[in-house]
Amino acid sequence: MRFYRHCAVLAAVLLLAGYGCAGHEEEPAPLADTQSDAAVASAGTRSIDWRLLQRSFQLDARWQRGQTREAAYRLQLDYLIDQKLLAQEALANGALQDPALAGYLQAIQEKEMIKELYRREVASRVEISEETYRQAYRYSKKKVQFEYITTPDLERARIYLQQLRKLPLGDIVLKDAGTDEKGVSPMFGFGDVAEELEPLVFEMEAQEVGGPVEVEGNFMVVKVVDGQVEKFMSEIDYATEKSRIKRVLFDRRAGDISNAYIESLLKDENVRINPRAFTPLARKFAEIVENKTSAEPFPVYVSDRELHTVQAQLADLGDAVLVSFNAGQLTVKEFLTRLQNMPNGIRPKVNMAPHLRKAIAGVVRNYYLAAEARRQGLDQSPEVLYEVQAQQDEALAIYWSGKIRRRLAVSAEEVAEFKQKEKYAEVNQRLNGTLDDQRVRQIILDVKFARRQIEIADSLRGVYSAAVDSLQLRALVKAPDEMINETPVGFAYREQFQ
Repeated sequence: MRFYRHCAVLAAVLLLAGYGCAGHEEEPAPLADTQSDAAVASAGTRSIDWRLLQRSFQLDARWQRGQTREAAYRLQLDYLIDQKLLAQEALANGALQDPALAGYLQAIQEKEMIKELYRREVASRVEISEETYRQAYRYSKKKVQFEYITTPDLERARIYLQQLRKLPLGDIVLKDAGTDEKGVSPMFGFGDVAEELEPLVFEMEAQEVGGPVEVEGNFMVVKVVDGQVEKFMSEIDYATEKSRIKRVLFDRRAGDISNAYIESLLKDENVRINPRAFTPLARKFAEIVENKTSAEPFPVYVSDRELHTVQAQLADLGDAVLVSFNAGQLTVKEFLTRLQNMPNGIRPKVNMAPHLRKAIAGVVRNYYLAAEARRQGLDQSPEVLYEVQAQQDEALAIYWSGKIRRRLAVSAEEVAEFKQKEKYAEVNQRLNGTLDDQRVRQIILDVKFARRQIEIADSLRGVYSAAVDSLQLRALVKAPDEMINETPVGFAYREQFQ
């Protein structure tokens, strides 16, 4: 029974750095003043401002411990300049003629448009009263553990309530073991349980029984068995905790508003799934797509390889209509292509039929959201244009670097020469003999590619103008001559598009 708080899927694209579940690394927020827009460099037709440089510095670090802050920022800026120049070179050489890349770039644009639509139609409407904040603050000072029984039947819940008052939980026999559940919760704090339960579990005393409360279509009775209370409360502490509390409250309010907005947008659109296409597609996904475990940070639920395999094995089904709606339809091939176009980190699960239905619903929903965003002119929103260019330049640079790397080759003679080096035997022994020909070839290829990248970056600076405003950069870097004693932290970054 999911009586605990699950991460709210806000029925729109949520940048986890701004909204969403705990446990992720945050993207630095834009600066509050005009420093954010201060240009620190130019690269061809692109301008690099302080906001973009700071984000890159923290999320995609190229600097190392032991540098001054100014030198570290300058190194990061050089990396961004090279990225922008590579992106423009890719465009100049017809990169957009690659359908896969063009589709990926379009998906980035639609994602950012939907995020802007979310900010306008959902986030801007979230209102949280001071009384709500104060109550949440009081709850945040408590942790509770409770016994619970859930059932979809209200009358049975009332019976369980009376039994829980008189009997130990272990002595209570469930009346329908197929639908009813009982158990003991972990020690929960504010934000960990469903909002409907909070007034119950955080207001009751130890051994007190309460309910029934409806949670996700089930009725729940609880008995508090343990708890902790932090008695220290002050206005200063309240002000400190308010931002954390706000995230929990915002997710809840935004989820309700978002669901209502999506429902109003799609209520008369007559979305229909074709079972003759859906059933074999679901069967094929179940056969091919591997389960990704939660041990992997932010797992990719379906990979490019798996999607290509499904598409190849269902080629005869590609033109079959998978889902139809008033504004159009999607074939199996079009649906798979849309999944392929999504950045890896925002693809949905598809390896079971319920997952696939949800994924189809998400694709259709995003189709309507993107259309509504365009109708409102959000494709020309300054924030959308800024984010799209930043992300598309990164994708173009990666694409073009990949093409450059694939042109490089390593000969058998180079591998043999490498293995004759004095240190090869010693290193191979330390690696338990794993430094075979394939791994040696990869090492040589990495070195060649690194050298080629430097050559190309230097040559592109001769083709496209590139300049750094060193005075502006130094003025914006806090303590520019201070040595950096920390090492860069790798960030796991994921967006939701489900």
